[in-house]
Amino acid sequence: MNTAVLMEHGIDYEKGLARFAGDQEIYEMVLLNFAEDDHCLIEARTAFSEKDYEMLFNAVHETKGASGNCDMTELFAISSELCEYVREDNFKSNEENIERAYPIFEKAYIKVIEGIKKAAQ
Repeated sequence: MNTAVLMEHGIDYEKGLARFAGDQEIYEMVLLNFAEDDHCLIEARTAFSEKDYEMLFNAVHETKGASGNCDMTELFAISSELCEYVREDNFKSNEENIERAYPIFEKAYIKVIEGIKKAAQ
């Protein structure tokens, strides 16, 4: 994989690789699987459009975990922020923040997918 392309798309390859104990094959397989399985993005998009904040929380929280484990720094940061806004006890007072943060989340998610696919070519 082209690590420079990954870095350009918000993935810290070296830190991610270290998190996987230096096992390049497994780390890259996980990255490729992430890029091929966009169920969280689809679920988040649907939930956001329907203002289903419980479903949005679940999708964003799953993305937060995956992006954190793989050192997708930008996606992890916005996922963490958005998670806080859509927590059950927070979302009613954070609708404006959710409206602002969600498009950033989606853009970061797509950027990561595109970066992984490009880096794998």
